[in-house]
Amino acid sequence: MIKISELFQAAEKCQDELVAFHRDLVKIPTINTGIMSTGSETEACKFIQRKLAAEGIEAEILESAPGRGNLIAKIGERPAPCLMLMSHTDVVPVEDEKAWKYPPFSGEQAEGLIWGRGSSDCKAETSTQVMTMIILKRLGVKPKGTLIVAATADEEAGGKYGFGYLTREHADKIKADFALNEGGGNVIKTKNGIAYAFSVGEKGRLEAKFTLKGKSCHAATPWLGDNTLYKTQQLIKRIQDYKPDIILTSPIFKHLDTLYGIKGHPRKQNIERIINTVTKHSESQGVALRAASRMTITPTMNDAGIKSNSVPERSVLTCDIRTVPGQDEDYVHKQIRKILRGMRGVEYGLDYTALSNSSPFDTEFAKKVMTATRQGTGIQDLKFIPTYTNGFTDSRFVRPLGSIVYGFSPSDPHAKERVSGVHGKDEAVEIETLNVMMRTYLALCADLLL
Repeated sequence: MIKISELFQAAEKCQDELVAFHRDLVKIPTINTGIMSTGSETEACKFIQRKLAAEGIEAEILESAPGRGNLIAKIGERPAPCLMLMSHTDVVPVEDEKAWKYPPFSGEQAEGLIWGRGSSDCKAETSTQVMTMIILKRLGVKPKGTLIVAATADEEAGGKYGFGYLTREHADKIKADFALNEGGGNVIKTKNGIAYAFSVGEKGRLEAKFTLKGKSCHAATPWLGDNTLYKTQQLIKRIQDYKPDIILTSPIFKHLDTLYGIKGHPRKQNIERIINTVTKHSESQGVALRAASRMTITPTMNDAGIKSNSVPERSVLTCDIRTVPGQDEDYVHKQIRKILRGMRGVEYGLDYTALSNSSPFDTEFAKKVMTATRQGTGIQDLKFIPTYTNGFTDSRFVRPLGSIVYGFSPSDPHAKERVSGVHGKDEAVEIETLNVMMRTYLALCADLLL
């Protein structure tokens, strides 16, 4: 049986190779605007496929549409236990390349970081998972189960052409007992040491479109019309003033003492004070707690008018809605009707992107992931805090197949807290984060599959 130390020695020898592979992957502009044709993930899949083929590992590319490739690679002679390492290769667009410190598709290596769009979200997982499989293959390891690496398309636009497609058309190829995905693994530095956020579930995501109707006229005589922009202004103000119900079911609220030394149980009456206290310690954690405790409805796009000298007779306001687990579609309808009460000339429609979903925290698999992380980081007194991911990921497609899925890809526990630029400018990932991820994946494979 191979030792953890042998796996880590192999990983250390591959550090430069990992960095080079990751940089080259970042250089591939797999930009997903959400509008077809987009993504071009097949190019990234072919790049990964060539890397694996050089090691004698077969990888299959399944296209859901031209250019929308999904890569699946497997090693192992027996079907169970089966572990799937999940990632996506598509990235969000870049708004202003000139605003970046380094060109967003340069894969620049500087300051201990690799810079570029997708360097963190989510090509860090892709690179380290692929290299994990390669190291196992090079060492001649024959798993007693199966390891799947799945690098897919379209996560940033909802997953229709990625894991959504795979679960509809090729569920047998991605069915696994256990899976690790993005969504957690960020470091929380507490008064009592280092903790990792361990995502056991996700908030739901809906899109609401409000159509406001009025009457058009010449802009020089505005009183003859009914300007829908004024109605939009009123609606936005109502949304801004909306007071959501406080829901404290997220598992993170049971660990406030461990995280921040906050005694007692959070309640609706004291949650804002608790959040303000946490925010003074860490703004990002304060934001996370606020999001975990309520449904959010956020105006994001407005479409109105056809000419600058005409009063618009129709406006469409688009809003992003994130629900706490347990808040179903009927609940969302009730909240929207409360917001619209008394307004005339407004219609709306709801479209689901993701249902809230979760896996149990108290499992043997979770314990194995934690043990592997302690080995991968070399820190034995790490703490793990169960949380919900405020965004959505591809985990929601895999859980209904019967898999226990966690969002967890551990970052460098010693890294300085910084704005990562994920979905913004100057996205980057620490080189040591790549090493920590790879070592953790290797340790988990050793425990679960070898």
